[in-house]
Amino acid sequence: MVEWRKEGRMIIMPVYFLITAWDVEMKDGRGPYADKITAHKEKGVDLATIQKWVKALEEVTSVKGRQLTKDTRQGEFAIMMVSKVLKRLRKAKLNLSDKLVGIEDRLPELRRMLDTDSSDVLMIVISGIPGIGKTTLAKSLYNDIYHLFDRHSFLGDIGDATDKKALLALQNQLVSDIVQRDSGKLKSVEEGISFLKLRLSTWKVLILLDDVHEKSQLEALVGSLDWFGSGSRIIITTKRVLNLREMAETDDVETYKVPEMEDSDALKLFCRYAFAKDCPEHDYVDLSERIVSATGKLPLAVELVGSHLSLLRDKRGAWESLLEKLQNITDDKVENKLRITYEQLNSFQRHIFLDIACFLFGEDKRIASYMWDELQLYPSFEVEMLCLMSMVKIGDDNRMWIHDQLRKLGRKIVQEDCMKQGNNSRLWATEARKIFKQDENQMKVEALWLEMDNTEQKDMDGRSQTYLTGDQFKRVPNLRLLILDHFDIKKDFRNLLSKLLWLRWHGCPRAFNVINLNLEVLVVLDLSWSKVTEVGKEVESLNSQRLC
Repeated sequence: MVEWRKEGRMIIMPVYFLITAWDVEMKDGRGPYADKITAHKEKGVDLATIQKWVKALEEVTSVKGRQLTKDTRQGEFAIMMVSKVLKRLRKAKLNLSDKLVGIEDRLPELRRMLDTDSSDVLMIVISGIPGIGKTTLAKSLYNDIYHLFDRHSFLGDIGDATDKKALLALQNQLVSDIVQRDSGKLKSVEEGISFLKLRLSTWKVLILLDDVHEKSQLEALVGSLDWFGSGSRIIITTKRVLNLREMAETDDVETYKVPEMEDSDALKLFCRYAFAKDCPEHDYVDLSERIVSATGKLPLAVELVGSHLSLLRDKRGAWESLLEKLQNITDDKVENKLRITYEQLNSFQRHIFLDIACFLFGEDKRIASYMWDELQLYPSFEVEMLCLMSMVKIGDDNRMWIHDQLRKLGRKIVQEDCMKQGNNSRLWATEARKIFKQDENQMKVEALWLEMDNTEQKDMDGRSQTYLTGDQFKRVPNLRLLILDHFDIKKDFRNLLSKLLWLRWHGCPRAFNVINLNLEVLVVLDLSWSKVTEVGKEVESLNSQRLC
């Protein structure tokens, strides 16, 4: 059992029943069990077995355990232990597809570069073009070695986390994973840096930072390598050509550029998605090879195209048409290859996909379905179809996830529609704030995400001191989704926003008392991270049968 723990095949969580760790501790062959060990020697037990027993006792008692005394309520204790075991198992390995190809061939070199036997603190940077499989490779490496470390943390999709609010959220996640202290207590990035610098040196840790873009992200999360305990390893993925040695201010940085997939591996990956096996159907061999070549052998493009064609397995003409579209792409940009798969979606699927890309990334599918049901988008079926086409993925916790390249594509498509057709249906960031400065009504705006500017003055609760008024929202009468985290609203709404289905208001004022705000059709109300103590009649009269 102890040997399996060292190999990462088992987690030991000792429970001391009516005893303490001191009662069974062995050190240098001495301890309370020494007499018992001697007795077994005298009975003829071989020395190798005796040494295994001694080492096992030394190993187990060095692991922090739980003590169960005569006053402990055993039922509650059992429930607590089961909860901890499940939590440890869930947080251990990162989720990966069971259709991966070629990853195992690349891991030995990465293991050699990491040199986990060394007590030095090392950083490895995995780089490559978008869609080539950097994150998948890094996750596989993480899963392969995490058991060798005292604590471990994976921070995904951090590329867009450049403002202080986003960096603080990442710091709190790191504190939760590594220090195992409740997150949300850090108040500023500066406090987070000081806290992490002080505490990270306590353990041998493994940290994976996915999609690093800027030096500020490294400074906030991993700072200097002297923050970390002996033997720690930091894995970073990036699509940009960065001088990370300079950024990390250390020479202890190994770099690995993800190579292009081998032809045979790319074809096998395509077949696993298109045919649910490792090789193409007899009549589709040549066509499959040409399609794979046209994708540029980028794993993300191969997966998306293969997933889409799996739904058209008996329609050879559709395969040939898609191949022609891929071959007509004149550049190697992964975005243009991914756009072809988006163009195959029906109008319901496009609507849902763009909602996720722009607003609902990371949201619970079940909650989002309340809104989509009201819009008659048939989410039970269409979300499943998006998953089958690998456009959307649903985690074990039902949260919706899409690849960062697909997310960027979705947002770009929305922005292009706005410029070409004036169809500004979804607005976020600075564009969302601009509409309140315009005189004319914005009838096409359906979804709005208002964010505070980093330069804005905030009150003691962290809310913007820039108030929003009913007069401003009069310009967007057709809103169905509104996100206005940490803002305050003033004045009479005169029954505006009568079509609003989803309202997210994190950091809502203590008194949720917006006069005459029309919430009759609302199905999702999210007031997380708020301290609401008073609500107005608009909230009191909400139909609980409609609200999720």
